[in-house]
Amino acid sequence: MEPLTIALLIIGGLALLVGGIMLLVAAFQQSVWWGIAYLLVPFAALVFVVMHWDSARRGFLLNLLGAGLVVGGVIASPSVRESVSKGLPAGMNLPMLEREKPSDLNEQILATRAQIEQWEAQFQQDGAALAQEFQALDAHRKALKAGDAAEVAAFNAEAAAYQPKNAALKQLRQQIDAAQKELAGLLDQRARQQAAAAKAPGADRRAVTIESAPTAARSAPVRRASGPVVIFTTSHCGWCTRAKQYFARKGVNYEERDIERSSSAHDEFKRLGGRGVPLIMVGTEKISGFDQARLDQLL
Repeated sequence: MEPLTIALLIIGGLALLVGGIMLLVAAFQQSVWWGIAYLLVPFAALVFVVMHWDSARRGFLLNLLGAGLVVGGVIASPSVRESVSKGLPAGMNLPMLEREKPSDLNEQILATRAQIEQWEAQFQQDGAALAQEFQALDAHRKALKAGDAAEVAAFNAEAAAYQPKNAALKQLRQQIDAAQKELAGLLDQRARQQAAAAKAPGADRRAVTIESAPTAARSAPVRRASGPVVIFTTSHCGWCTRAKQYFARKGVNYEERDIERSSSAHDEFKRLGGRGVPLIMVGTEKISGFDQARLDQLL
């Protein structure tokens, strides 16, 4: 079993144990009958949490954290993910960190950027759906009435179904962050290769001109773009922030369009074929992702 999986399972198990003990102590502090009910009566623990939230909050949240870590540990195991993915319906397979990488550096960059865009789109879609589910779950919790065992059981089932989805979304965010770091390293590596090739005596300068589009001719001369610079962003996009910092360093005026806050910006983003952010338009030139080398060519 992988070290990360083991660590998450151990920490998650300890959190569940400590959280359970805290809840049990809180129940006995409330009354002996609450303590006995917590130990023996099904769903009594959840009823206790709902009715005595102030005293049960810490233990309950620690239990949630432990459950999330345990689920994350399971998801972090490639062997487990592969087994689970085979049993999921189509379209529900968990994203895998391991990808067969092309040998060519430029193809690696394109493949990594495409994977990031795909995961970003999935993260936005799943995140929006999960946020709505959480709001509904929270409203259900607030509407619970003491003694309504059926409603408590229904809420318990909903909460149990929500937890692995939330853990999976966090895992997806970690995969996106890891892929973005990988992409940054690949872009730096390509920039160093370009610089070294350009300084080499008798080097063919056309050989270090690398287009961002897969179908572009590698030997084609670089054409500097003209026109306004527009960047399509979201509030939680780290690469969008890096792109804007780059524009600030270069003294480039640009227009930012947040596709989450503006429906017109979102519609335009879709018309341009956007799948992930940032999407940068330099005149009529489209750049998917933050490609500093390409921007250096165009600006």
